[in-house]
Amino acid sequence: MNDPIIEVFRLEILPKLIDLFQPEDVILFGSRVQGTTHDESDLDVIVVSECFRDVPQHERFPLVRKRIRTGYSIDYLCYTPEEFERMKTRSSVLENALTGPHQAVIGT
Repeated sequence: MNDPIIEVFRLEILPKLIDLFQPEDVILFGSRVQGTTHDESDLDVIVVSECFRDVPQHERFPLVRKRIRTGYSIDYLCYTPEEFERMKTRSSVLENALTGPHQAVIGT
């Protein structure tokens, strides 16, 4: 059985994310996907979208959080498609997310 926060993400949050940002890829990773959650676990989400092209990197996470309000702790890592391709092998966070347990809910 999936983590309840992942189910809420798939049913309620993902449709909003698709509507607002038209992502090419959405990938869930971290403790919720691994099944090793604790009281303060968040949901880690990679979002790859052309919509981030003209948005500075440091403004993307706050933008997504502001546009998609939830009662859950969700950590969005937001990239353009080119940034995502480039960073796959340069970022240990991305590399671990993609080689470890993860769920691609759109794309990859």
